[in-house]
Amino acid sequence: MRHEPCSERARAASCGDFAAWLAEREAEFERLLEDLMDDEPVARKAPDDAA
Repeated sequence: MRHEPCSERARAASCGDFAAWLAEREAEFERLLEDLMDDEPVARKAPDDAA
């Protein structure tokens, strides 16, 4: 069975869907990053030198 190439219209619709999905993920990432940057820094414990 031979695979028929996507039509330009189908390809554009697929790319448009992906672009919309990517824009949503990018906006979500930006919100999460801002939330992380707004948080108070957490003091890290020093490594245990006795080990």
